[in-house]
Amino acid sequence: MSAIKSAGILSLFLFSSLTHSQCTIQTTNSDFEYPVIASGSIAFINQTQHPAALLGWRTTATDNIMEFWSNGYEGRNAYSGNQFIELNAYQSSGLFQDYDTSTTPHFNYSFSHMGRFGVDTMILKVGPPGGPYTTIKTAVTAKEWKVYSGTYTVPAGQTRTRFIFESSATATGNPTAGNFLDAISFTASINSPVVADKTICYNSSTTLTATGVPNASFYWYDATGTNLLHQGATFTTPVLTSDTTYKVKQINSSNCESNFLDVKVSAANIDPPVAADKTICSNSSTTLTATGITGASFYWYDATGTNLLYQGAIFTTPILSSNTNYKVKQINSSNCESNFLDVKVSTANISLPMVAHKIICSNSSATLTATGVPNASFYWYDATGTNLLYQGATFTTPVLTSDTTYKVKQINSSNCESNFLDVIISAAHLGLPVVTDKTICYNSPATLTATGVPGASFYWYDARGTNLLYQGATFTTPILSSDTTYKVKQINSSNCESNFLDVEIKINNLASPLTLTLTDDGKNEIVATASGGKPGYQYSINDGPGSQTNKFAVYESGTYTVNTTDENGCTASVSKYFEYTKIDLCIPNYFTPNGDGQNDEWGPECELNYKNLTFTIFDRYGRPLANCSYNKRWDGKYKGKELPTGDYWYTLNLNEPKHDSDFIGHFTLYR
Repeated sequence: MSAIKSAGILSLFLFSSLTHSQCTIQTTNSDFEYPVIASGSIAFINQTQHPAALLGWRTTATDNIMEFWSNGYEGRNAYSGNQFIELNAYQSSGLFQDYDTSTTPHFNYSFSHMGRFGVDTMILKVGPPGGPYTTIKTAVTAKEWKVYSGTYTVPAGQTRTRFIFESSATATGNPTAGNFLDAISFTASINSPVVADKTICYNSSTTLTATGVPNASFYWYDATGTNLLHQGATFTTPVLTSDTTYKVKQINSSNCESNFLDVKVSAANIDPPVAADKTICSNSSTTLTATGITGASFYWYDATGTNLLYQGAIFTTPILSSNTNYKVKQINSSNCESNFLDVKVSTANISLPMVAHKIICSNSSATLTATGVPNASFYWYDATGTNLLYQGATFTTPVLTSDTTYKVKQINSSNCESNFLDVIISAAHLGLPVVTDKTICYNSPATLTATGVPGASFYWYDARGTNLLYQGATFTTPILSSDTTYKVKQINSSNCESNFLDVEIKINNLASPLTLTLTDDGKNEIVATASGGKPGYQYSINDGPGSQTNKFAVYESGTYTVNTTDENGCTASVSKYFEYTKIDLCIPNYFTPNGDGQNDEWGPECELNYKNLTFTIFDRYGRPLANCSYNKRWDGKYKGKELPTGDYWYTLNLNEPKHDSDFIGHFTLYR
């Protein structure tokens, strides 16, 4: 049955290739449905064992193996049909087919791609068999099918073309585990015909002529491409009053069809004439000259375009005292008419003079220099433009303590006058220094650092800005217990001074600052209690290491200092004298469990008054070795086995109302 089925498929492919023209691109086995493999399985197919006319696809793998999947295997299904392929079987390789491209210059392609274990990357390369190949599409896909498509134009002279699918990357990094491929489609078309766009006069028609491949038929459509208007190489449009687009395609003798070509017929007017705008002095006239196409006639109108003022290339205006607009058009020898050109005659003053704005220090003057048209005279006024202060190119201001504006104009040798130019003198301070506000802990200082202009000096003041506290870039405040504001300014090398910058110092949790209290629990133990700040406290005693433990044993009378640190890094410290309540208990420093009858066991001595005591023995790793009580001793063994020479630790509790805390220490075992 398998042989009969294969023969049937081969016959179908051969019949298909005979009944299609050379324009048709025939992709063999585009859905990987041959050979048929068991449902819910995979198969490693050797390409040499199947007819190329059925299998179609070839692999560059040296072992000739391709990996086919059927629906249901590992819960995966084909994009279409019942089967699909994984790009690489046992080797990193490529999957390809070759196509006859002697008569088909354009390819349209599409394929479906899916990652196996995550995001996989595949590339599609194309070129003549044997290369060189160019990558034309990169597919990057997760674990769901995604369709990719594109177009490819065959280079001139490339009569046979190979398309190769290759794995670029996989989610696992293993090139043979990933990049599923299915539903491959290739179609082709011939070149579009050649037709020139045209420009015609308004209310006229034109003839469009198409050229293309030998013996082609041409089909003309409207802009939608749905209504056929004419069949033939030459198409005459109706009379057009607006720009119109047509579409044309060609079909060759093999019935191979091109894409549409858009042909644009512009029914616009001819170009407007060229005439330069002009600027004249007030109360004078000017001559306007129009140029255009050869043989054109020119028509001058007022700004409305309704009143004809003059016919001819050169138009002399009347005397003008304000800006005036004119319109001019041209009509060619074919009576095609242009749109209007707006021509503007400006009776404004001459151009403004040029003067640079200036920034000066407060309480100084500035020298301003004006430039302008040749032989101009310059006139300087106050900000109102009514009081003349000086005539000449260079003007020195008085001493200024605030920003000041002056006005200057120029008058040329023809007595044409410019408008006023506003010249701004900024007598402001230089920019503020830069300092970052800070948040600090209660009862601590802050270090503030200022930056500013190169070579600046920095001056730090209190919040009123009257008392100088420090000169320099870095200022360390005194210890602060409340939010505080400082002021800082900078003075540059030219002695220009900035305004004050307010720098704010905030106290962390000011409403409830970190505090620490110490109490004696009556058991030779200090109890430290932190409050306020940001909870998450660490405690230490006498500069020892910090921990979350807030109780500390007292072994002798004296002053103890306890520190606490909160989550913000703020600290509090309290020192207090504690009285040690003596405990009559003797702790041996060592013992020698050698069976000589002396020091063979270890335990506390002088214990007569503490019959509730208990103690636990630990090794140096913290492993408990023995638990003992009053009048009991340890023999140096653990689970019946003698332990070696070394240091061992103990915790001991008297279990008395007044002495209910642990005593911790160590001793030595000698063998």
